[in-house]
Amino acid sequence: PLNAIINFSDYINRNLSKELNEKRVAKLKDLSDRVNKNGEVQLDMINTILKVVDIKQGKIKPNKTLFSPQESMAPIVQRYEGIAQKEVVVNGAEIEIYADRQIFETVFTNLYSNAIKHAKTKILVTLEGTKDNYILSVEDDGEGIPQQNRTSVFDMFEQIGNSDVLNRGQQSLGLGLYIVKQLTKLCAKEIKI
Repeated sequence: PLNAIINFSDYINRNLSKELNEKRVAKLKDLSDRVNKNGEVQLDMINTILKVVDIKQGKIKPNKTLFSPQESMAPIVQRYEGIAQKEVVVNGAEIEIYADRQIFETVFTNLYSNAIKHAKTKILVTLEGTKDNYILSVEDDGEGIPQQNRTSVFDMFEQIGNSDVLNRGQQSLGLGLYIVKQLTKLCAKEIKI
């Protein structure tokens, strides 16, 4: 995301000194929207790192409230819209759940961004259950996690397929599923692959 922010904003700055016609204004508007969306994704990555620090220091305590998870998920799906470029299907009944909203949003953001990175064409999000007993499922049509890696994928900095933290092709830190595991455990919930 940071490379996109730098490159798109550089392009915008260079083109602002040129004569602006309707087509060029539309292009600059599109690029500025992309800069904004990539900035939000970069902010999510920074917040992910800070979340790990909070977890390690025991600073996170669940604060349960009744809320609509659909309302929580919608802005997250929208934030990644320009980056996802995949078909996203959200299923499930409109339910309210009794949980920590911030933790729910963090877990969903990490699962959803993971699905975006690995999906070929489609992401399916399903929510079902009751306020105290619900299941959130985020699926993609990617290759999947090999059976032998289904436990280690929750380790800090773990990424399947590339163990070199400095030379990864994906925009990932290898912290998302670690955070998901720690937060679900903190809330007495379970994560399954």
